[in-house]
Formats: sequence, C-alpha cells, structure tokens
Amino acid sequence: MPQRKEPAMKCHWLKCKVSPGQFSEEVVVEATDFRNRGFSLFVPDNLVEPDTEPRGGKSVDGWLQVDVLGQQDAWTLIRLPRAPLENGPTVTVQTSQLDYRVAKELA
Repeated sequence: MPQRKEPAMKCHWLKCKVSPGQFSEEVVVEATDFRNRGFSLFVPDNLVEPDTEPRGGKSVDGWLQVDVLGQQDAWTLIRLPRAPLENGPTVTVQTSQLDYRVAKELA
C-alpha cells in the first residue's frame, strides 16, 4: 500500500526586507507596522523566505513566518518569532502586508 504524504501546512507570512545576520544561520529582518514605523529583529534563517539570496550585507525582499492573533478591518495583530529591537513580539500590521500559503520546500 502506498504511503500517505502529510498535507503541507499553510502559514502566515509578513512582507519584509532580509539581510545577512552576524551568524551563518541567522538573518536580519526589517518590516513596518500599520503606522509605517519600522522595526527589525534577528531570526533563524529557516523562518524567512527571501526572494533572492541576501549577499554582501545588502537587503532583499522576502517573507517572515508569523502567527496571526487577530484581525479587524485592514489591520492584523501578529506575533513575531522573536522580539524586535524596538518593542515586544506582538505588532499590528496592515493586512495587505500578509500572505497565507504553504512554505517553499527547502533544498
């Protein structure tokens, strides 16, 4: 009998900028809240999907995996995987900054 493949889980993703971190398995993420105020945090690279590989200290567009805690109108309250340097781990963002999809397969 063929083995059943588990269905891929969907996750919420926040649009962000990604740049290399201090360590090989870490990246710096920069994003904005619903008031367009910036915040940044260090996260493990497995929680980010950059559109292209960040190199040479330059940032690239990408997506950060987040948890959605609530939504009202055009705003969504999210929990970040780590606390940003500027505030705590929960942030309100514009709903348009989020995507809900399956993570890309890692090679």
